Amino acid sequence: MMDKIPRLNSDQRSNLIAYLDGELPEPAAKEIEHVLSRSPTVQHDVEMLSRTWDLLDQLPRLTGSSDLTTRMVTVVKQSDEPKTFLPANWLERIPKEPLRRGGIVAAWAAGLALAAVAGFFVTNRIIPDPSQELLKNLPVIEKLDLYSNVETIDFLRELDKRGVVFHDPSSSTP
Repeated sequence: MMDKIPRLNSDQRSNLIAYLDGELPEPAAKEIEHVLSRSPTVQHDVEMLSRTWDLLDQLPRLTGSSDLTTRMVTVVKQSDEPKTFLPANWLERIPKEPLRRGGIVAAWAAGLALAAVAGFFVTNRIIPDPSQELLKNLPVIEKLDLYSNVETIDFLRELDKRGVVFHDPSSSTP
């Protein structure tokens, strides 16, 4: 029977960079070394990671401008401040005189009422009332029982050409 090739578990894989940097505590480092000693696959993976890390060290180092720290601290401070939608002194902008303040409130109330009334009338004209369609077709609906006995509309047209008048015996008008 063939032995399983040992692999690194997820915790060991996440500690691999710290192991390569020599920053991993002794027990965890021993676990990784044990798997490394028994698995050529893990040895290859660690070698590739080490080479990649060495290549990253060869890249040029970028430095920020001298005021970068100041700007970043300012941005962080601004993001920590509570957001308000109204300026802090919005109450001071409202006039103090009761008559003027009452006039402003009345103007707003009248504007809202006017908008509500206009909205009602506009939607009342645009959206059709379904009962109006029924009222328009009421004469046909009242005689629906008579019309349901007719098989085709051509039959009704032929009767109309011959001058036959339809009369519902239950109604008082011909």
